[in-house]
Amino acid sequence: MSQRTGTVPPGWSPFVTPTFHRRRRQAGPVEVIVFGSRNLRACYGCHHGLSQADVALSFGRGLARRFGDRVRFQYVDVNDEAYRQYPEVDAFLRQGRGRLPVVMIDGEIRFSSVFTPTFIQREIASRLSR
Repeated sequence: MSQRTGTVPPGWSPFVTPTFHRRRRQAGPVEVIVFGSRNLRACYGCHHGLSQADVALSFGRGLARRFGDRVRFQYVDVNDEAYRQYPEVDAFLRQGRGRLPVVMIDGEIRFSSVFTPTFIQREIASRLSR
């Protein structure tokens, strides 16, 4: 029972092949869009009372300090008219594939449900190094 070199055993393909394909990054700033709601608290376990909008905008200022003009940040509230420009995010949320906040980087939904600045900054740094 010998296996050919270079083949993947049955059932192992999800662990070997990527589940999504990354597009080659074009030159220019990394675009980061955070979708959230000013009517929802950022963290239900914390008692600081900040909304998702407050936290996202603060994070955007931090990105500007760290990366400068290499990152373009935008916050989109799901209750505003600008949200209608992103039907893919609306479909993502309506299908139950994620929850707010949603982070889109260079047109790809990369994070959902949990706002983790460290992971987002690592993703940005990775994209800038390509």
